[in-house]
Amino acid sequence: MTKALLEVKNLSKAFPVKKDIWGRTTLSLKAVNNISLEIQPGECLTIVGESGCGKSTMARLILKLIEADQGEVVFEGEDILKLKPTELRAKRQDMQMVFQNPFSSLDPRYKIADTIAEPLKIHRKMSDQEIKQRVLELVTLVELDETILSKYPHQCSGGQNQRVSIARALALNPKFIIADEAVSALDVSIQWKVLELFKKLQKDLGISFLFIAHNLGVVKYIADRVAVMYLGEIVELASKEDLFSKPLHPYTKALLNAAPIADPKQRDRERILLHGEIPKPTDIPSGCPFHTRCPIAEAKCSEIKPELEFHQEGHQASCLLL
Repeated sequence: MTKALLEVKNLSKAFPVKKDIWGRTTLSLKAVNNISLEIQPGECLTIVGESGCGKSTMARLILKLIEADQGEVVFEGEDILKLKPTELRAKRQDMQMVFQNPFSSLDPRYKIADTIAEPLKIHRKMSDQEIKQRVLELVTLVELDETILSKYPHQCSGGQNQRVSIARALALNPKFIIADEAVSALDVSIQWKVLELFKKLQKDLGISFLFIAHNLGVVKYIADRVAVMYLGEIVELASKEDLFSKPLHPYTKALLNAAPIADPKQRDRERILLHGEIPKPTDIPSGCPFHTRCPIAEAKCSEIKPELEFHQEGHQASCLLL
């Protein structure tokens, strides 16, 4: 088996919510709890889950945009969480991120040409002519007209600005890109064009992606493997085909069941209803974190915490009833 490009081991992060008069944390929000996963070269792993489950926090932990409480993020054999600032800066050339909202991730004072050129000026020793040529290559790669280079972000559409964000992420020839809800802020007609662009880049350049989404249609189109998150934990991890055809975890089944299907013959399918609200991340239930909403929960589910284990080849789930 090919050696993983990225390995995440037991990654955790809690944010202090309340402190006593001595500055000791008395209440914390567990955003990411003991997550482990790996991504192969050229693979797209998609993270899916409800809002607030910790997807974006995990992405920022992986790139060390925020500090982890514990765990390892091993990229090409190096734990980036242990790198010094100068070493991390060099390593980040191979790891880039495309954010959800292109209007907030692009500097409104910079023209598009300057935005794309910025990482080249910081990390590469290139002449002005070489930078200009590289910027033109990148604009062509993301299927934009070069006339956009003289514009500012507010003069461009959301789809154009997201393509600019992708071009900037590609400037340094990265091996790994995190796309955090990269199409959710775009019109539906634009979403699929951007998704097609991601697929093309994965195929042509061999880039690995960690793609965060909550739209199951997007997940089904772009993913190679899918990880399902709930309350800061991965509850199921499998290939796209296995997860959509034979999900194991009750939460995954409920998510798939809630997705609309454009087939009149399946309108009468049995619905899986989840009762109650998602527990607060400051007060996660004992045992299985999903047991308070699970339609098949038993008494032991509130007492014993399940581990993420293999139940089929390449298919992991954390449920005591499997």
